[in-house]
Amino acid sequence: SLMVLFAEQQIFRQEAWQQISIKTPPWPDMAIITLISAAAALCLPRQFHMMVLEYPKKQDGLKTASWGFPLYLVLINLFVVPVAMIGSDMFGQTPMPADLYLLAVPSAVQAEWLAVLALLGGFSAATAMILVTSFALSTMITNEVMVPTVLTFSSRGDRFDARKLVIYRRAAIVLILLSSYMAYRWMAHDRGLAEIGLVSFAGVAQFAPPLVAAVLWQKASKKGAVIGLSMGLLSWVCLVMVPELGLGMPQLALEHWF
Repeated sequence: SLMVLFAEQQIFRQEAWQQISIKTPPWPDMAIITLISAAAALCLPRQFHMMVLEYPKKQDGLKTASWGFPLYLVLINLFVVPVAMIGSDMFGQTPMPADLYLLAVPSAVQAEWLAVLALLGGFSAATAMILVTSFALSTMITNEVMVPTVLTFSSRGDRFDARKLVIYRRAAIVLILLSSYMAYRWMAHDRGLAEIGLVSFAGVAQFAPPLVAAVLWQKASKKGAVIGLSMGLLSWVCLVMVPELGLGMPQLALEHWF
C-alpha cells in the first residue's frame, strides 16, 4: 500500500494494464508455473524443515496452518500487481530487472527511507532463507550420505563418535554455500532472481508426485518412487538445467569426449 501511495502513477490506467499484459506469459505457461510453485512450496528443504521438523508436537497448530498459510500467501501477493504495474510504467523502457522494482520505485519518488526499509526486509528474509536451507540440507546430507559412508568404511568393532556429527554438518554447510556461490556465478550473470528460482522449483517439484502418492495411494512402492525420481531429475537436467547453463546437448557431448 505504501508503494501505491508514494508512486505518482495511475496504476489503473488502461495503458498500464496493456503494458503488463504484454509481459505476462500465456495462461498455459502461468498454470504450469503455478503448479510448479505449489509443488516447490511443499517440497523445498526449508519448507519441509519448518513444517515437519519444527512443528510443535505438543500443540495442535495444524488447523490454524490449514487456513493461515494460504491466507499468508494471498496477503503477500496482493501487492505484486500494483508494484509490477508501477515498475513497468516507470522503468519498462529500461533494462532494469523486475526484481529491483521494489527498491527502484520509492527511490524514483524521493522516498529513500522506504527503499531502505524494503532493502532491510529483503535482506532479513534472504538471510533467514539461507540459514534454514543450509541447516536443513546439511542435516539431510549428514544423516543420509556422510554418516552411512563413515559407518560403511569403518571397522565393525569401532564405535561411532556422535560428537563428529557437528563437524560433518559444518563441513556440509560449507560445501552447500560454496556450491551455491558457484551456481550463482555461473547462472546469474544475465538472469533475474525469479528465473533462477523457477529453475530450482522445477527441480524440486520432481519430489511432489512420490510424496503425494505415498500419502494417497496405498500401492505406491519405493521402486516406483526411485524410478520416477530418476527419470524426472534426468529430464530436468537435460531439458532445464543444461540449457540454463548455456550448454546444448551436442556441445556438452563434444566437450565430454574431446
